[in-house]
Amino acid sequence: MLKKSTVLLLLLCVVTAGFAVDFHKYSPLTPRQISALMPTETRTVIDLSGTWDVVEDGQPSGTVAVPGTVSGTGPITLRKTINLKAETVKRFSWQLEFFGISDEIQVRINQKELVRHPGGNAPFTVVITDRMLQSGSNQIELVIGPTGSLITSIRRYAPASPKQWTGVTRELFLVGTPHVSTAEVRTSTSYSQNFSSASILVTTSIRGANVERISNPTDTAKSIQQGIVDIDVETIVRNKQTGDVVSRDYRSNLKVERARTVVMNADLHIANPQLWSPEQPNLYEIEVRSLFAGRVIDVYKKLIGLRSISVAGAPAQRQIRLNGRPFFVYGVSYVDEYPQVGPSMSWRQMENDVTLLKTLGANTVRAVRGCLHPYFMYLCDVYGIMVMPEIDASGIPTPLLQHDEVKAYLENHADLLATYVSSHPSVLACGLSTGFEEGSPIVSAYHKTVAALFRKHISVPLYKVVPSTQISKLNEGGFDFVVLSANSRSEQNSLQTAFASAKNSVRSAALLSLVGFPVSPQNSNGYSDPLSLESQAVAIRDGLTAARTNALAGIIINTFADYSLELPTLMVDGNNHYVCTAGLLDAWRQPRVGFDMYKALINDEKEPLLQARNFTDSTSSLFLGTGIVLALILMLMVNRSRRFREYFIRSLVRPYNFYADIRDQRILSTKQTAGLGIVIAAGSSLILASTLYYLRTDARMEYLMHLFISDGILFSIVRWVAWNPLLAIITGTVFCLGLLAATAGLLRAAAIFSQGRILFRDSFTIVVWGAVPLLMLTPIGMGLYELLASDTISMWIPLLIVSVMLWSLFRILRSTAVVYNVSSLAVHGIGLGFITLLLIAFITVWELQFDILEFLDYFRSVMVL
Repeated sequence: MLKKSTVLLLLLCVVTAGFAVDFHKYSPLTPRQISALMPTETRTVIDLSGTWDVVEDGQPSGTVAVPGTVSGTGPITLRKTINLKAETVKRFSWQLEFFGISDEIQVRINQKELVRHPGGNAPFTVVITDRMLQSGSNQIELVIGPTGSLITSIRRYAPASPKQWTGVTRELFLVGTPHVSTAEVRTSTSYSQNFSSASILVTTSIRGANVERISNPTDTAKSIQQGIVDIDVETIVRNKQTGDVVSRDYRSNLKVERARTVVMNADLHIANPQLWSPEQPNLYEIEVRSLFAGRVIDVYKKLIGLRSISVAGAPAQRQIRLNGRPFFVYGVSYVDEYPQVGPSMSWRQMENDVTLLKTLGANTVRAVRGCLHPYFMYLCDVYGIMVMPEIDASGIPTPLLQHDEVKAYLENHADLLATYVSSHPSVLACGLSTGFEEGSPIVSAYHKTVAALFRKHISVPLYKVVPSTQISKLNEGGFDFVVLSANSRSEQNSLQTAFASAKNSVRSAALLSLVGFPVSPQNSNGYSDPLSLESQAVAIRDGLTAARTNALAGIIINTFADYSLELPTLMVDGNNHYVCTAGLLDAWRQPRVGFDMYKALINDEKEPLLQARNFTDSTSSLFLGTGIVLALILMLMVNRSRRFREYFIRSLVRPYNFYADIRDQRILSTKQTAGLGIVIAAGSSLILASTLYYLRTDARMEYLMHLFISDGILFSIVRWVAWNPLLAIITGTVFCLGLLAATAGLLRAAAIFSQGRILFRDSFTIVVWGAVPLLMLTPIGMGLYELLASDTISMWIPLLIVSVMLWSLFRILRSTAVVYNVSSLAVHGIGLGFITLLLIAFITVWELQFDILEFLDYFRSVMVL
């Protein structure tokens, strides 16, 4: 038998299907939906969605949709003109309600500055100063961003960071409230031991505006004097399902002053409360009525759910308990984004996603971007899906946490998020960080500060996401949940060991796992192919089995649907490399086999049939064949020319005499030197191509490439090369040959300090024959990919490669000293000093522009096993 919430959601799908023409476009919230999200009974709400002007130099230069996104990196000014009647302006006190915005925002009303706000995707309110609005035409201007350069870098380089959109990404409303109105209602609930009764402490903030404008009937003794008004406040709790009043409180003569906020507490009790849970999302409605002289002047309504969340059980089997019963998390990570509209999702798209979540059987959503849309949160409250919102604090290098810009950004967003989610029964826990360095006093201090901000507003559990590379340093740190992240194939292969290790470090928190990795969307080669859709399904099955076997409190699959990336990905060979393809569904919400597998495992259904097929990677034969061809070419060159053979032997056995011959103009054949250079370059390219091809699916390789390749086009070229070994060999050969030629050019330029007559041909000969030891890399390159793939590579092989490269460098420097007839010590000093200066200059420029040293330290301390 279907649950009531599931039936309602299916009905929503049917209704949504009737609007199929508009489904993929943005649709404004309806009056019914707006009233569900904010009080409207005694207030006027003007939806500011629609077309806004883009203003440059004070003049309109185009238009943009709100909610929506805009292009550009500098400050963007948006303007909208609205008309208000004089009696409407006077009747209400006004404020702007933002459901979410990308960056810092400056608000102006009729060319007067109102406020600056740090922005963020958590809703917030901006109170409009009295007399800023006028009768007739009013201009509202929003100046958006940009975020500081340091915050931009942090958000840019966070692993698998969602695309950072700019604009008013969610709805915006102009709201008129009575001059005495409820600004906020917070609740704190306690229960009897067996949940037979509930006590609700309702904290109501009542704001006074122009209290003198409240009409004063002549038949009452109440009066308004010196900006103070006496009001009565009635607090009512109703059962949302039945409409029955279950508790009420009445307070008389509450004094409210002009431009002041008064806080009032009310204790209400409910016998035999109907508790909220995903299976039975029972809701109550709190209604706060403000009365003056017996007349209702303001009504504020808010949904609440009564539920208790705790962590209990033996240290080896800690459970999340919801309403005193074990609760196993079947979760998904969620990025609120849809094709064509980006983060400005319509209500139809949100309802469709909630329907898909209920069909899947998932009971929890982890909000990757930080905070879900208010309407999505409302749907989770109503239909029973738990939410794990978190601060947008992912992959931040430890030293940057002490930077004032970063501290202010994180603390502001923590305060906004905690304030917003405190009213939702669907909130399971709030996240403070993802992928931070464990064991650092700086990180611990950050967690302590931000946790205190949350505790002021909300009493739900707190959690952090810890990558598997940090489990050995795991510090419980007072968290209620610890989410262990295994987002690569290699990490997921060692889940059992990782979970066992984590249990030794965590004594009181509940442990959850976070698993998932990108797949190639068109790959159906069977689960033996690690990039296939079937392999994703197997990883989900293995991850859930490991979580259950190790008595974890739940699992979160990363992710619900594909989403746009801030930086291109290297890890899959899909057509659009700006999309993270780790979703159970694609971006258009078409399910993959992983969706069917997770659904079957959650609901105890028959698992989908998976085929292994015979997946073979023939790439190693390409490297082997290339190496054999190069060896044959070298043998042919040695055997066909006695002079070449003699020079080849002399360059290795008696290098000084060999270089002296070059100095004395005993010129080698240019064709033979060029041929040798090509063989050396091609042999060296085997090392590059093998390494690049093997690490193409490694998140650490992708992270490093993002640090050093800031240009998207260049990154795309490298990505294309990485996924095509033959092209990588050819490109690597050209690159290495160009490096040899560039080195020769530098030596030729240095010839001005030499007394001899040095031509480019001579310097090129020096470089190529000095680099002869690099031929030793050819046999290593032939088998390197096989060794990497089998995880049997020894540390001696990288050391050997580095040693050969250093040997070649010193040979080139020594040959330069001989040919140029200068001191060998001077040449070595100048050469090594020049290389050092180049590295310092490169790192300095990147540090000034991108703070690269801090991110490299993050790579070392967090991402490296």
